[in-house]
Amino acid sequence: MIKFFRKIRQSLVTENKLSKYMLYAIGEIVLVVIGILIALGINNRNVQRINEEKITSILKEIQNDLMKDIEYSKRIFDYQIYTDSIAKLILNDKYTYSDYKNRNYRTIGYNYRDFKIITNGYDNLKRNIDNVPEKYSSIINDLKNLYETEKSTIDVYNERIRATVYKNIDEVYGFNWAQDLAKRIMSEERINYFLNDAHYKTMVIKYMNDRSNVFAQCKTYKANAINLHNKISKLLNSKDSIPENVTYSSIKGSMNLNDVLGTYELKETVNVDYWTKTIEISEKENQLVFSGEEGDIDILWYDKSIFVNKRTYNGNLFIFNRSKKGELYISLDTNVSATYEKKK
Repeated sequence: MIKFFRKIRQSLVTENKLSKYMLYAIGEIVLVVIGILIALGINNRNVQRINEEKITSILKEIQNDLMKDIEYSKRIFDYQIYTDSIAKLILNDKYTYSDYKNRNYRTIGYNYRDFKIITNGYDNLKRNIDNVPEKYSSIINDLKNLYETEKSTIDVYNERIRATVYKNIDEVYGFNWAQDLAKRIMSEERINYFLNDAHYKTMVIKYMNDRSNVFAQCKTYKANAINLHNKISKLLNSKDSIPENVTYSSIKGSMNLNDVLGTYELKETVNVDYWTKTIEISEKENQLVFSGEEGDIDILWYDKSIFVNKRTYNGNLFIFNRSKKGELYISLDTNVSATYEKKK
C-alpha cells in the first residue's frame, strides 16, 4: 500500500502536475490525521474500559467492606443488649450483698466495644477519583457521607468510650480495696462500694451514655451501609443485595406472630410517670409497629425475639417474652425501661 502511494506521488512530480500533487498531498495528510484520530479513539476507549473495570472492581471491594462492617455491627448490638441489662440491675439495686459475696453478679464500665469501620475500598477509590466514569458519579456523595461524615462521628464516640473505660480502670487502683481485687478477694470494702457508693452508679450511668451513643450511631451506619450496598449493586447491574428492612417474616420461625400482636398493659417500671398504661403491637405493610403516646414506631427484628427502633438516631430495644410468654420489655435509655404484659 505504501509503495502504491509512493508511485503515484513520483508520477505526479515527474509529470510536473503541481496542482494535482498538492491535492494528493492534502488528501494524504487528511488520511494520516484520520488514522491518528481513529487510533486515539481506540486508545481512549481502551483507557475508558480499563478505568471502568478498575472502578467496578473498587466498588465491589467497597461492597465487601460494607458487608464486613454490617456483620461486625452485631458485636455492638449484642454488647449493648448485655450492658443494658446489667446496668439496670445495678442502678435499681437488684444485686444483693449475697450476690456480691457469692460472686453472682456482673460489672460494666471496665470494658468496651468500639465500632471500627473498614475503609480499604474507599481509600482505593479516592486514589482513583479522577478516573471514575460518569455513570458511577451519583454514588460519590453517598460514599463521602458514609466514610467521612458518619465515620467522623463514630470515631468521636469510639474515642469517648475508650477514654471513659481507661479512666474507670485507673480509678479502681485508687481505692483501698484495689489490693484485694488483685488477690481476687471479695472484701467487705469492695462489696460496700458496689452496694452503697454513689460514685459507682454515677460511673455506670456515664458509661452507658457513651455506650448507647456508639450503639445508636452503629445502627445508623448499618442502615445506611445496607442502602449504599444496594445502590452499588444497582449501578453494577448486580443481583447481590441486602434486605433494607428485616421484618417479622424473616424471623424463620423463632417467634409466632400471633404471640406478639395485640394490646399490652404496663406491669412493672421504675419510671412510673413516664410510661403509658397500655400500648399496641400491630402489623402494617409487613412491618411490626409499636403504638404509644408518641405515635407509631416501626420496629425491626434483630435476633430471636429482640427488635430495635427503626429510627436511626436512638438505640431503643424491644424484647418480647423476656421472662415468660406474653411479656414485652422495652428499654429507652440508661435507666428508662418497662415491662408490659399482653392482655388475654
